Amino acid sequence: MKKIFIVGMGNVLLQDEGIGIHVLERLEKEGGLPDEVELIRGETGGLALLPSLDEASAIIFVDAADFEGTPGEVRMYKREEVQKARYIPLSVHDVGLRDLISLLSLKSASPPEIMVVGIKPMRLGTGIQISSELDKAIPSIVMIIRTEVERFAMLHP
Repeated sequence: MKKIFIVGMGNVLLQDEGIGIHVLERLEKEGGLPDEVELIRGETGGLALLPSLDEASAIIFVDAADFEGTPGEVRMYKREEVQKARYIPLSVHDVGLRDLISLLSLKSASPPEIMVVGIKPMRLGTGIQISSELDKAIPSIVMIIRTEVERFAMLHP
């Protein structure tokens, strides 16, 4: 059976750095995802997540990312772009995320399709509240993820 994992990354104690977890919580609250979708709180897990992703046919990582743009802006990165360093690590866990994606690619003859949804943060200080810019962006981020889930489901029937 195909499995699509949505993995929220980030540290919720560092304001916008925890955007991946906030998006995951919104997806949990709204529901309505297909049965083959599993939501995973990756937080700052990095390589520790490897065993829990073994059965994936597709994975969407949601994380804060460092790129030129406005706070709340979203960029999509395919596995190849992450491996070629087009996805810029924002914090320590992202080093593990890049390594995790590389290992997932090497581990299987048919590795899962991987997409990283990167969100430009506004604030990275200590605190549990995300910025209003990112809070306002969450509905559009959720819509992007739902569209990717539909695309993955069609590609991996």
